[in-house]
Amino acid sequence: MQAPDIERIATTQRKILENALACLKPGGRIVYSTCSIEHEENLGLVEAFLKDHPELKLVSTKDALPFRDQTDGAFAARVEFTS
Repeated sequence: MQAPDIERIATTQRKILENALACLKPGGRIVYSTCSIEHEENLGLVEAFLKDHPELKLVSTKDALPFRDQTDGAFAARVEFTS
């Protein structure tokens, strides 16, 4: 994957998060997940999203790394409204 591809994909994923937020009810949560290990698509994107939405907080993250977990790479983040 090339850098322009990652940027394009991250832009699309950000739009998906914004659309998901519009559907979230009070007290709800978003679980954002990718099949990637690229920071720009994962924690970097989630941190930028949270910076623009202070009403949300990052509750937890989980990643799978091929060299560590003997599986495909993946990432997940759980985001919720702050209390």
